[in-house]
Amino acid sequence: MRNIVSRNPYTGQIKEHISFVTDEVLAKHFEKAKEGFGIHRKRGAQEKCNMIKALKPMIEKQREQISKLITYETGKPIVEAQHEINLALKECEYYSKHF
Repeated sequence: MRNIVSRNPYTGQIKEHISFVTDEVLAKHFEKAKEGFGIHRKRGAQEKCNMIKALKPMIEKQREQISKLITYETGKPIVEAQHEINLALKECEYYSKHF
């Protein structure tokens, strides 16, 4: 099976090898995504706002872990990763009020 080599873009160091999925596995994931979208699109605006409101404290609680993950995956400095999290929190705040 083929795989992708994931490297830290800053250092070039190999982080991991990621295997491609089979067409069958990919098709199952697409079906689940399609099913989830069908459920989500039936939700009303207020319910979607409540979901976004609930997301903000989850992000705040895991801020350090998320920033480390962003740094690991992208090679960005931790300060930039934290800035991305701050932007996401502001977007949660905005869209929970203006959805």
